Amino acid sequence: MSSKKANPAANINFFKEARAELSKVTWPTRPEAIRLTTIVIITAVIAGVVMSAFDSVLVQGLKFLLP
Repeated sequence: MSSKKANPAANINFFKEARAELSKVTWPTRPEAIRLTTIVIITAVIAGVVMSAFDSVLVQGLKFLLP
């Protein structure tokens, strides 16, 4: 086990640096965020439908092969 103790000054420095980095981020506009979220949801639904169809085909194939 390590005998290191938490250094409060290091923790404060970490959060200051993290805040500085977050201020450099270019955040998306509301319309852009909505558009990208819609794309992700549609892609997830399509992927789910494709996987479900593939699963159904495999189940039917196995039922045919293994009565």
